[in-house]
Amino acid sequence: MKKSRQIVTALTLFGSTALFILNSNNRNLNNGSKSFNQSINSPTESVRKCYALQQSISNIIQSDINNWSITILDQSGNQITDINGQIPRVPASNQKLITTAYALDRLGLKYKLYTTLFRNWDGSYELNGEGDPDFSLQDIVRASGALSKNNSNTTPYQIQLTINEEDPSQWWPVDWHILDRNRAYGAPITRLALSSNAFLTSNKSHLSVLSEHLMSSFNNDINNLNIVFDTPKRFREFYFGRSVIYRKESASMPALLSLANSESHNFTAEVLLRHAARNWNVSSASKRAMTWLVNKNIPVKGFRIRDGSGLSRNNRLTTRGLSHLIYYMSDHPLFKYYISSMSIMGLRGTLNSQVWDLSLIGQFYGKTGTLKGIRAITGILLTPTGDRYVSIISYDQIDPDYIISRILQKIILFNECH
Repeated sequence: MKKSRQIVTALTLFGSTALFILNSNNRNLNNGSKSFNQSINSPTESVRKCYALQQSISNIIQSDINNWSITILDQSGNQITDINGQIPRVPASNQKLITTAYALDRLGLKYKLYTTLFRNWDGSYELNGEGDPDFSLQDIVRASGALSKNNSNTTPYQIQLTINEEDPSQWWPVDWHILDRNRAYGAPITRLALSSNAFLTSNKSHLSVLSEHLMSSFNNDINNLNIVFDTPKRFREFYFGRSVIYRKESASMPALLSLANSESHNFTAEVLLRHAARNWNVSSASKRAMTWLVNKNIPVKGFRIRDGSGLSRNNRLTTRGLSHLIYYMSDHPLFKYYISSMSIMGLRGTLNSQVWDLSLIGQFYGKTGTLKGIRAITGILLTPTGDRYVSIISYDQIDPDYIISRILQKIILFNECH
């Protein structure tokens, strides 16, 4: 990810813009009296089928209806349309909606990622990272400068710097395709990463690059600096006599959420999953995310979570579960930050250019998902008769965006069931 620091700053401003659009809109995203306990917290979702709308949408996709899943909830959480909504399908980056909701709920708004250089009581040093997607070469220079300054008055025979990093077996989910791992979007998920381990391609030798830059930036005799690698301790530990000589904090949580959702940044989503679960093992973290969904009474029948970003082809979600997740989050105390992290149709993020009808511009806040043969979109559609919580996943379609646009336009214009 190039110029990631500027990207995050811009996204923070975009988030404020999104909130302004939401607050200035005549329709309220939390309008209506929510029948939340009735629609989600009961074993059976609340169904108030609008057969006319369902038939109208079925007519749009009738030639290939088996390759579509579509679920629509109204402003009270009632399921008004459901076409193959219970069928588990590969969600692509719609997986990030679960990750970011989970992270926001578990970590809160003030949570940040820290990269810290410690000086231990015995004179050795440790560099600890937490997966900041914006950690850069400039930060390496600053850390090296702090290390040199801390040793300016002494001439030790050798300075030992330990870089704490996960074992390489943890750098990728096991089922990420080898070809994806070679691309920038499939870069290794590590605690220390220069520009998210991604330049034009995936940076698999990031530890070597990191140590080389540390060496070249070290102002003292580089022969006095010995760099070793170790796996991080399970918890953040502060020993007697340990001091911080350099610390860099990440962008704010709203900015990180926007990077994951609006810009669909895989590295950030994966890091957020691991921090929310308090576990860097992606399998364990995925299980904890599933447990969170169950505890929130989201319909998870058929769900299979394998990563935080959606790059795994072994993920399985349903449009029924995704639509209920968005509805659940609409009643969350931090909902405005969640919705502001999403793309806006015709205006922002991955939905910036995905609009076929002017009536949809600024009316849909959501997340896209794209893998070969797969197109997914989930979010909130503002309509004259209330908000609609929409999830759509399609397989093997020649022009899915056009069809999705027609479906969203039909939902906006439809008023027979009100």
